[in-house]
Amino acid sequence: MSFASSLANLRDAVVASLKAKIPGVPSIEPHLGAFREQDIAAFATRTPAIRVAMLGFQELQRNNYGLQVPVEFSAVIVTRDTKNTDGTANPRDVSAMLIANAVTLAVASNRFGLDGVFSPEKLRAQNQYHEAFIDAGLALWEVTWTSPVTLVPPGQPTDQVITALAQLYINGVEFIAPPSAGAAPAPVPGADPMTDAPNLPGYRP
Repeated sequence: MSFASSLANLRDAVVASLKAKIPGVPSIEPHLGAFREQDIAAFATRTPAIRVAMLGFQELQRNNYGLQVPVEFSAVIVTRDTKNTDGTANPRDVSAMLIANAVTLAVASNRFGLDGVFSPEKLRAQNQYHEAFIDAGLALWEVTWTSPVTLVPPGQPTDQVITALAQLYINGVEFIAPPSAGAAPAPVPGADPMTDAPNLPGYRP
C-alpha cells in the first residue's frame, strides 16, 4: 500500500487532534503557509487562536520503513490581553506561552491517527516577539516539528506511489486509492516519466 493519502490528510489530522486535545482554544484552523506580518489583521478578532501550516520538507530518507519524507509543521498561537472571570488580568504573553506548552504536549508522540505517520521529531517552541505584533496588541508563540511520513514502503515500486500522488494533486481527483501491489500503474496525462527514487529532489540513499 502507499501512504500518499496520509500525507494529503496530515495537516487536517493535526488540526483535528489539537481541537480535541485543547478545547479551550475556540479557533484552531489550517493555514496556507508560514505566518506573516500581513496576516495580523485577520487575527485581530479571532483570539486566542492556533493556525497550523505544513511548511515543506528538506530531503527524502531511506530507512527500514522505506522511503520517508520528514514533513515540517508550524503551529502559531495568537493571543491578546484578556481578563479572568474574577476581573484579574490575563496577559497575552502568558496566555500564548501556556497554549504553546499545551500544543507541545499534544503533538509529542502523536501520530495523528494516520498509517505511515511516525512520532514527531525536532519539537520546539519559540516566542515570536515582534514590534508589529506588539503594536497590534497581540502575542505570538510558534511550535514547530517534523512528522516523518512513509511514502514508499519497502518492496513497493516507486512509480506506483508517483501515480497515486499525481492522481491526488495533478488530476484533481481527491484521495484516490493507489494501485494494489503488482498492478500496473494507471497512466497520468502530462506526468513526467519518473520511475525511481534517485530522480526525486533531495533523495538520499
